[in-house]
Amino acid sequence: MKITNPLLERLRGDYTDLFQAVDQEANRVFAPLRIPDEEIGFLVLHFGSVLERRKRWQELSALVICPSGIGSAKMLASRLQQEFPEITKIENASMFDLNEGTGKVYDLIISTVNMEMNNEQVFHVSPVLTENEVQTIRHYIDDTLLTVGRDVRKPQPKGNVPFARYADLATAMFHVTGSFTIFQAIDVETGLRQSAEQLEHEGSIANAVRWVEALNARESKGGLAIPGTGLALYHARDETVLRPFLQAFDLEREASLRSMGEEEERVNRVYIMAAPLHMSQSDLRFMSFLSTLFIDSPEQTEHLRIGSQFELKKWLEEACREYLADAIAKGDESP
Repeated sequence: MKITNPLLERLRGDYTDLFQAVDQEANRVFAPLRIPDEEIGFLVLHFGSVLERRKRWQELSALVICPSGIGSAKMLASRLQQEFPEITKIENASMFDLNEGTGKVYDLIISTVNMEMNNEQVFHVSPVLTENEVQTIRHYIDDTLLTVGRDVRKPQPKGNVPFARYADLATAMFHVTGSFTIFQAIDVETGLRQSAEQLEHEGSIANAVRWVEALNARESKGGLAIPGTGLALYHARDETVLRPFLQAFDLEREASLRSMGEEEERVNRVYIMAAPLHMSQSDLRFMSFLSTLFIDSPEQTEHLRIGSQFELKKWLEEACREYLADAIAKGDESP
């Protein structure tokens, strides 16, 4: 498979030792296959991201709320220590111990019961801590706690690749392009439900019912059909979304939906785009870029209306590559 890596030359020049180490080990592991340098470069991004995270290590604290028993609390605490070694202080408490100042004492609050607290540091999890829950907490730690807590007095080397930023951006693009499908639906409501069930099965969302409710709530605030296009774009950020995605479904019969111009629009294809509640600013800019593709030009809009899944996925992958290359060229290193 022919691949391109716009970071390749910078990675070779700025991180020669790391590039050589990854090259040597990757080709040893996958022998007799020869791994191309472009792919080695992408691997270097992820190894470099971990090394960068270690450099800006800081100790974090967590409060665990687990009313089902001391055994469950210990099991959850053990899982947290395994997955997040930077959490060096873990304490248990009941919901009755919480007060307004709790959030100022701990970096994270992990609860096995759904707490009605409008606070981004509170996470509702299962006692066994699923992989999706681990990813959600990891994103919050990396994008919020460690970014805010980084010692800004230390001079940052100029010209170096911001490993974590581009690795996360590439991961977001991978999830979007990998999730893209087009299927048939009888009507909009059925299509939204089918999409939600599929996404929950794939691990992109945590709860299909809550996700459909979030989309309906978004629609109630304003029309989602794009005027004069025959397209509708359902989009939202919600806590039930675990990773970004883009899907579409074609209606068996045209539906009349309220447009963004508050008029009725006849729609035959519906797109669904979502992002997690906690995302870095660079990832959010990428999601905003995706939404602009729907109105970029009449030709592009028509392509989105009638294009096949194969055609649109190929076009989407190319758009992502160009966006990443442009972000690297401009030195987009903002969090």
